[in-house]
Amino acid sequence: MPKQEPRGWLREICLMGIVAVMVISGAILVKQGRKMDLFKPGPGVKQIKHLSDYYGELKGSSGDTPVFILEGEQPGGTTLVVGGTHPPEITGIIVATLLIENAVVSKGRLIVIPRANNSAASFIPSRGRFTGTPAGYTLTNKHGEDRYFRIGERVSNPVDQWPDPEYYCTNSGPLCLEGREGRNLNRSYPGNSKGTFTEKVAWGIMELIRKENVAVSYDIHEAGIGSRLAGLLVANPVQKENGISALELATMATMELEMQEVTMRPERSSEAFRGLSHREWGDYTQTFSFLSETENPEWSRTRLYDALSLDSEFPLKERVGRVIRTVVAVIDSFSMTFPDREVIVEGMPEYEEIMTNGVSYYLN
Repeated sequence: MPKQEPRGWLREICLMGIVAVMVISGAILVKQGRKMDLFKPGPGVKQIKHLSDYYGELKGSSGDTPVFILEGEQPGGTTLVVGGTHPPEITGIIVATLLIENAVVSKGRLIVIPRANNSAASFIPSRGRFTGTPAGYTLTNKHGEDRYFRIGERVSNPVDQWPDPEYYCTNSGPLCLEGREGRNLNRSYPGNSKGTFTEKVAWGIMELIRKENVAVSYDIHEAGIGSRLAGLLVANPVQKENGISALELATMATMELEMQEVTMRPERSSEAFRGLSHREWGDYTQTFSFLSETENPEWSRTRLYDALSLDSEFPLKERVGRVIRTVVAVIDSFSMTFPDREVIVEGMPEYEEIMTNGVSYYLN
């Protein structure tokens, strides 16, 4: 066997070094890609559960997700706030985080699910309008510490649910959509305990609403600038108590917001477009159901996703401030109408305070 030239050995060592660097870099990227949000509960949080506590089949799966319960000393009603149904609509998870870390409930209960579709937050899209989306972004709190938040996709990770059918038909009516929408949590209500992965997550949230006797449920979303949905507070007109519906409570809430110079428009939940939280939560349980849509500039852009959108009329702090005040206004409208189930939430910043101080100031 001919003796190998020293230069050949050097080339092999260099190749092995390059491979090692690639493997290590890949491992770092995979670890970063799997990194999830860290929540730092404030004094108002009295209990932390998981969605699997309401539907056990989710335990150990990526459909399981934390549920934070804030409870006052005085009995009252129960409100549910849900963020992260569509993780790229980042206002939802930030509002939910600020509630967990700042809100104090003196009467009744506030239940917060910050990351409703845990699976959707777990991967980065490689096609469509979210191409080039980073795994997440950081906000630096007032202590100088970086807080990391996921972006993810609007549908469940295909690792958890695959293959997509040609069409997905909702469980609650004769509406059939592109097959990929079968992994969209906000097309999967009222859920199905024997259905797909995403339908089971939806079922778990419905079980929480039923078992916790939730009176008011609020789902946080975002739409593109110029979209008909942008700036809407959508409410279910069907579920009524003493002749009052969620739509009427939404109208009361938007009037209260106008006095605070915060603009949201009440909207009737469509009877034709099924599978959505604001429709099915109210149709299938006792809750008054709501969904808000604020303007996310990233829905309207073709460049890389910019989470903070500082160059927009609607930066993150503006959207977060508006939604926090809308959540509080909805709770106030319900509490004034049904004082026997009043919920009093304190400790949340006003709209102008968030506009002045920014979102990071209120992160633990």
